[in-house]
Amino acid sequence: MAAHLESLLQVRPEALVCDAHPDFLSTRYAEARARREGLPLWRLQHHAAHAAAVLAENSHYGPALALCLDGTGLGDDGTVWGGELLLMELDRPHWQRMGRLAPFALPGGDAAVRQPWRIALALHAMCRQAEIPLPQLPTPWLPEQAQAAAAVQEMLRRNINCPATSSCGRLFDAVAAQLGLCLNTSYEGQAAIRLEDAASRTAEPIRAALEGRARDRVAAQLVWPVGIASRQGLLELDSTGLFAQTAQAQAQGMDTGEIAARFHLSLARALAAMAGRAARKAGVHSVGLTGGVMQNATLARLLPLALAEQGLIALVHHELPPGDGGLSLGQSVWGLRMLAAGKD
Repeated sequence: MAAHLESLLQVRPEALVCDAHPDFLSTRYAEARARREGLPLWRLQHHAAHAAAVLAENSHYGPALALCLDGTGLGDDGTVWGGELLLMELDRPHWQRMGRLAPFALPGGDAAVRQPWRIALALHAMCRQAEIPLPQLPTPWLPEQAQAAAAVQEMLRRNINCPATSSCGRLFDAVAAQLGLCLNTSYEGQAAIRLEDAASRTAEPIRAALEGRARDRVAAQLVWPVGIASRQGLLELDSTGLFAQTAQAQAQGMDTGEIAARFHLSLARALAAMAGRAARKAGVHSVGLTGGVMQNATLARLLPLALAEQGLIALVHHELPPGDGGLSLGQSVWGLRMLAAGKD
């Protein structure tokens, strides 16, 4: 395919850029070709490529923040990223991580993606560790999962095969499982789609807030407080605390649609608040919004409004998809900037 495109477009690469994940086929191809042809090779972290893509699409090459929200991307620290606030300077080129969702466990790794109830169990365990009062978890949700749930709880207790993640997509999965909307997935994004659908079927005053039609005071009354702390040089949004509030609302008998709507509203406000703190520190005014989670139409509508309340300008995708379909643009722009800067 690569040879066909090069022949069709009459181009030859001067350098190669690939994802930082060592097991991707594209990474292995780039490494082999760079060795074979003596080409420069740069490995760009997954979310940095997302950030570069949305900023380049908006012709913004100076310093800017980017909220990179998706399911999975290998982080520079070896953990699974997916709820990242990055500072990107394409002109230099340079990027750094400024914030994230507070990490939680993925019991069983990829199995947790297919079975979101595992992530809900992990967040319940974190709530207990943080001494956050929660109602008794209805475990298992389905009788046939009793043995699997017991095994997962033992994995969590012993911290075996429980990689840490800051993924926004996995937080959506956990909330959807907690609300009984999706315990097991059969396609990518299924749990998040059901959660957004539940939010869209709530009462009119809440729908107005989701659609940006409600007055600020009315919308603010629906938002749960979400803590933002500073740890190890990073801002951290309290993902465990946000999950706990959904579980507590469920125990109090709140309508599932209203819980889903409040989750969307609260997450958008918290992400914007985190970006506001980072923007003031970095002296920037623009925030790119990218990653597969931005295919959620509700969040895509709420985040620019919440960022505007922080005095920030949202930069969004117009021609490219926010998911991995736009990564190649970010990688290409990064490579061009690295060549222009004469970097090895």
